[in-house]
Amino acid sequence: MSDIPKFAFVGPVNPGKTSTIATLLEEDGLRISKVPGETTECQRFDLVGADGNPITAFYDTPGFQNARSMLVKLRELKTGPGEPLEIFRKFVAQYGGDPAFTEECRLLAPIIDGAGIIYVVDASQRVLAINEDEMEILRMTGQPVLGLINWTSEPVYKQEWKNALHLHFRAWEFNAHKATYFERIALLKTLIGLNQEWAPALERAVAIFEEDWKQRTAECAAMICDMLIRCLQHTETGRGEDEEAREKLVQKYHDRIRAFEREAHQRIIGTFKHNNVRIEKTGFQFEQDLFSAKTWELLGLNRLQLTWTGLLAGAAGGAAIDAVTVGHSLFIPTIVGAGIGAGTAFFGGEHFTKIKTPLPEKLRRLLGRETLGGVATNVGPNMAPNFPWILIDRAFMVYYFAIQRAHAQRDKVVIDPERLQKELTESQGLSTRWDKDLRSKCDKVFSLIRSGKANPEDREDLNGVIKKQLRKIAKA
Repeated sequence: MSDIPKFAFVGPVNPGKTSTIATLLEEDGLRISKVPGETTECQRFDLVGADGNPITAFYDTPGFQNARSMLVKLRELKTGPGEPLEIFRKFVAQYGGDPAFTEECRLLAPIIDGAGIIYVVDASQRVLAINEDEMEILRMTGQPVLGLINWTSEPVYKQEWKNALHLHFRAWEFNAHKATYFERIALLKTLIGLNQEWAPALERAVAIFEEDWKQRTAECAAMICDMLIRCLQHTETGRGEDEEAREKLVQKYHDRIRAFEREAHQRIIGTFKHNNVRIEKTGFQFEQDLFSAKTWELLGLNRLQLTWTGLLAGAAGGAAIDAVTVGHSLFIPTIVGAGIGAGTAFFGGEHFTKIKTPLPEKLRRLLGRETLGGVATNVGPNMAPNFPWILIDRAFMVYYFAIQRAHAQRDKVVIDPERLQKELTESQGLSTRWDKDLRSKCDKVFSLIRSGKANPEDREDLNGVIKKQLRKIAKA
């Protein structure tokens, strides 16, 4: 046996061996096929440490093709007591060139080299006599074996498999297409109990997984903070007083904010190694656009929570869109009363990005600005009290999606906001369920960010709050 633990994933044809490895090691680049016998060679995948050296090795092997005949041959080769694996070495030496046992000889290679065995079965299929032969063959190796119950559709035969596996080995459930991070950790910890000699290396592997997870969550918190700062401070400036020019400027502002958000979402997805998931220009296939009324009804703070925030932000809300004179430092906002702030806090983000009437022509002439560059219109920053909370909730949805999505999945990537909204509300993840003091703390930072007065300590406070909430979501 080598100096690192090794495990061979074996089993019937197509029970999900490759899918299990893909999810366990977060390798969504592995080819996963529904064609029986797709894996024809043993493939090794290493879990490596920070120094780049392997800690644990996993082998994806071909499925059993001729277990019954193999069992007969093995019994013929067993002439007396001896080292169990010696019989299998004899089998490979004698039948290695026999086409009837090609896959069996290949799957034996890592086992003969000392690998532990993870016998993967499909609970959506019945236990057959041929499966009993496979389990007997694995028992004869003398190697530690864990029976892993996966399922490719409804697991109607789960209990039947549990009963069969418990006659030979320890059994463990692991749905490769839905297993979360914590279920992956639990599987690694289960492997520790198969052989005490492997315990130090596997415990190190678990520690690496856990530390890596903490680091990724911290990185996601920083990404979300960066997105919030960019979105809350962003403005667009353009010339022209006609309605078409103004609407184009609003659209430009909206598109830029969407781009900031889309970039952050893609980075979150990439942090969790979903390399095949791409966020499209439409906004990661959310059913609702960031600035749609539906989004603002579904996410963010509720009306009661926004009432006080809206009143406080009312006077400042008028500065969301202003008319200024190009080339000059003079900045005269179109003031909106404080009373409007409370009411508009409940509307979609577009309300805060509509063009207000520029400075009247007579006032521009009085100021003498027309000949020095003309009139410009500013769009942004968005002063809607709910705006940052909408951004946070949508980012949290992407984070939750990323940590819940198993790497073996190959289905179409669509985020269902209403489903995620329900799940995250139950786990206290969405902003409406945050502690009042945390929300108040964040609102103060949002105000400072919009005004450009936030210092590094303020940003660090915001980062700490978001990181705390992300960890709560991960543990839910």
